[in-house]
Amino acid sequence: MNNALKRHKDKQEKAKRINGAYYSKDFIFTNSYRYPGYPILINTVENRMKRLLKIAGLNQELTPYDIRTHHFLQKLMWV
Repeated sequence: MNNALKRHKDKQEKAKRINGAYYSKDFIFTNSYRYPGYPILINTVENRMKRLLKIAGLNQELTPYDIRTHHFLQKLMWV
């Protein structure tokens, strides 16, 4: 997971150098096209997630919040 986040951050840093109008406020998931650097709209995240859950054959009712909570609880169990 850490490697994936590092690659993602490196990609954002490259976008900042290329696009002088990049809105840099340390958001993790940002818009790359219309408004570079601004956070992705929650509707976009939910629509993509629903599509990917369907492709993966998983429960399409899951939300980003559910996954974050599940991940957090798993981390607690390993402490």
